Amino acid sequence: MAGDGSAPGAGSPTARLAFLVAVCLLVYGSFFPATEWSHPGVSPFAWLGAPFPRYWTFPEIAWNVLAYLPVGLLLAWSLRPAVRGVAAVVASTLVCAAMSATVESIQTYLPGRVASNVDFLANTMGAFIGAVVGVLTARRIIDAAWEVHWGRRMLRPGTHAAVVLAGLWILAQIPAQPMLFGTGDIVGLLPEAAFRPEAWWPGVAGMDPMWRVRAEQVCTAFAVTGMAMLLMHCLRPVPLRALLMPLLVIVALSVKAAAQPLAPPGGPDVFAWLTPGAWGGLLAGLVAATVLTAAPAVWQRRVAILTLLGQLLIVNLFPIDRYFQASVATGYTGLLYLDALLREIAVLWPLAALGWLAMGKGSRDAADRQHPASP
Repeated sequence: MAGDGSAPGAGSPTARLAFLVAVCLLVYGSFFPATEWSHPGVSPFAWLGAPFPRYWTFPEIAWNVLAYLPVGLLLAWSLRPAVRGVAAVVASTLVCAAMSATVESIQTYLPGRVASNVDFLANTMGAFIGAVVGVLTARRIIDAAWEVHWGRRMLRPGTHAAVVLAGLWILAQIPAQPMLFGTGDIVGLLPEAAFRPEAWWPGVAGMDPMWRVRAEQVCTAFAVTGMAMLLMHCLRPVPLRALLMPLLVIVALSVKAAAQPLAPPGGPDVFAWLTPGAWGGLLAGLVAATVLTAAPAVWQRRVAILTLLGQLLIVNLFPIDRYFQASVATGYTGLLYLDALLREIAVLWPLAALGWLAMGKGSRDAADRQHPASP
């Protein structure tokens, strides 16, 4: 994960960037909804001495463990090579425990949240497990001197942000979207329906359904191609890199499908998002991504920007459909307060990706390499 041209022994900027992103997302999810702050009349540390709750569920504890597991793992990787072995496990666990204790104490002032020593113990256990896994895998994944270190062999210098964006892109597929892989529904966040295109162009709401099928084909194809080119212009000409995007699409679809059964009974069909337009867009996007794998990095970057912009425009300018309305109204992932966080990730992802493609130094430097890359 250190494929950024840093000196040997300098550790992994990718892991450190991913750790910061994970902490921000975790803190945001822990405080959502951050409204109606009030003083309950008890100490913010009262949860430390509270009795064990009479009612608790295994899934709730499991989610608390899983929430902090990647944070502990990423922190153990981030501390490498300055802190190793048992010291890295202890340091990572203590830092995550302190963060969890701080979050639980602040939650005392949020009426919609409950500070809990059970959550704290589960969070700490998750961080400990993640730290152990991080220490056990650090030599193979992080150490710059390790022979099989994939980051230096695959990524161009300064492009570690692309790995983080790829991970966030997978998470962004979990919530319901207007079209498959159609992230960036900015208009959907606005409270006024007047901003929807059908409000100022009434005739568009009654258009032939085939137009929506075609629009989703183009939107999904643009999304797949844009994500592929975002990654490809950051990769060195390593063998089999053309297989990376199909693998990423399979992972994204699997994560999306796995989250759908958590939706409540009576909601839309859990696989209703696999429409004919979505299938057509997936195929077209994967074909385009495969063809463009051999293109120069400068053209891959330009295609990434244009296709992500096109996908963003289609999602926001095309009328909303009944499936998406039903999904937002009745569907949830079952991840408690993470639903709103995941939806906001889905909205903000293309903006973050376009911002990095347009202004990120690593992206610009990678695009300056004009030599065609073999697939």
